Amino acid sequence: MDEQTKRKINLKIYPIYKMFAWDMLFYYAIVFIFVNQVKGLSASTILFIGALYYLFKIVFEIFCITIVDHIGKRKSLIFGNMFLAASTLALIVAPGVTALLICNILMSFGFVLKELSEDTLLSNSIPTSEHKPNIFSKIDGKGSTFWLYLDAVSSIVTGFLFVVNAYLPMIMSLIFSIAAILISFGFQSLKDDKSNHNSSEPNNIGQYMKDLRHAFKFIFKSKRLKALLMFSALWTSFGDIFNSLKSVLLIHLNFPAKYFGIVAAVGQMLSATATKKLMLFHEKLRNRSLTWFSLPIAFSLILASLTVICSFNIIAIYTFVFAFFVIYYIAKGPYQTLIKRYFNSFSTPEINTKIYTAKSLLDNLAKSAMFFFSSFLFGLVGVPYALLIIGCVLAVLYVLLLDYMKTRLGLKPEEYDKKDIEFNLLK
Repeated sequence: MDEQTKRKINLKIYPIYKMFAWDMLFYYAIVFIFVNQVKGLSASTILFIGALYYLFKIVFEIFCITIVDHIGKRKSLIFGNMFLAASTLALIVAPGVTALLICNILMSFGFVLKELSEDTLLSNSIPTSEHKPNIFSKIDGKGSTFWLYLDAVSSIVTGFLFVVNAYLPMIMSLIFSIAAILISFGFQSLKDDKSNHNSSEPNNIGQYMKDLRHAFKFIFKSKRLKALLMFSALWTSFGDIFNSLKSVLLIHLNFPAKYFGIVAAVGQMLSATATKKLMLFHEKLRNRSLTWFSLPIAFSLILASLTVICSFNIIAIYTFVFAFFVIYYIAKGPYQTLIKRYFNSFSTPEINTKIYTAKSLLDNLAKSAMFFFSSFLFGLVGVPYALLIIGCVLAVLYVLLLDYMKTRLGLKPEEYDKKDIEFNLLK
């Protein structure tokens, strides 16, 4: 099979694959309550183990980049999805803290493999041209939209399945993880899918490590990439804890558990609709996209927390709380595809895996810090005060970071220094 045919197959399969495999279906809408009520863990313990999950990802990161470069992105996707299925199975069958701990270890390894492989597999499958960023955004956005709609439907069902039997949502999640494994077998390996280094030759190993160090040196010297990496770390640290914060807040407000899935479903529908308007967001907001995706979330969280602290009437409280949810979900969809567009700009098959490794390392450090910080706050102060503090910290950090990014991101290609956008492997 020629390379062009392989590329076409990958581009055709990718949106379908992402619909099933982008993230865990039947899982996030109810996992906090499942672990809290079925496995008997407190909110503080859940968040603490959540912080360990990201430390596990950091430990696996460098190890996994070697795996991806040597076995290729296709096989890495297959193994990654297998580990995710195994993590859900562990959560179902193991008891108490052990269940969540084993689940997090397996899940962290699986997601690291997937994160290093999925976006670069798609990017490498698109022929190089001036239209490549738009093609990437279109295909990735299409897959994201499919997943968001499917997740919305599954989330509606999840809450009611939980009422019938608490284990049913986890079993459904396992079934869809198995479907993702089967679909990932359909991808084709490309000629640049893995490193050309032969692991049996010591000289090649030495050259590989020199290339890797050189890649990281370039990444952290590029002002453009540093700005992107810092923003990504702050955004994703809040994005990953959002579901836990949402669950804690709704439990504090005595919101019925069976409707948790409906809240998540409506949110995912909003994200899907916003993702479909991705190019409109990009054209209208341009260099202000990241500003509009970040500050409204922080300020709406502050307002929602204040309504609870000040004991407003229940209608006002739910209005501000759900406004916060709506703002987050609308920003979430377009952001996740646009940030990949920014990271893939000026990158090549030789460097993009390393860029995503650096991104993942910093993201996981920030996520771990956010979970530890939140676990500490929930053990120290009440729910609304903890959320207020988190919102204020986010607002301050976003303002400082966006000011730093003004002269380092969103420039025309000719306005960048060559060291910011050009990379060559050591010879």
